[in-house]
Amino acid sequence: MPPAPLLLSVEEAAALLRIGRSRMFELIRRDEVLSVKVGGSRRVVFDSLHAYVKRLVREQASDVDADLDPASVLDPASVLLQPPQSAPKRRSTSPRRSSLPGRARAEAGLDPSPAA
Repeated sequence: MPPAPLLLSVEEAAALLRIGRSRMFELIRRDEVLSVKVGGSRRVVFDSLHAYVKRLVREQASDVDADLDPASVLDPASVLLQPPQSAPKRRSTSPRRSSLPGRARAEAGLDPSPAA
C-alpha cells in the first residue's frame, strides 16, 4: 500500500470525511482541521483529518461508551483515498420529446395531431 499523502486538496479531504466542500471549508475556518496554502491552492494536512475524527470519537464516546478506544476506531492504514462512488444516474421514465418543430413532427408521423 502506498504511503498516505501529506497534503490533500479540500475536495479530497471532504471526500475522505464524506462531507461536502463547504462543510470542509467551515472546519478549516474554525481551525478544527489544519490547512496550508501551497501557491494559490489550499491544502489540508492529512494527519489533521485523523486528529479531527479521533477528537469527535473521543467526545461522542464519552457520552456513550467510556471503554471505546479512539485509536481502534481509526486505523490510518485502512483509510481509502478514493472518493465515494456516486450513485448511477437514473433514466427518465417520461417519453422523449422530439427536437423537431410541430409541423415537421406531424409530417414525420411523430405527432398525433394533423399538420396545419
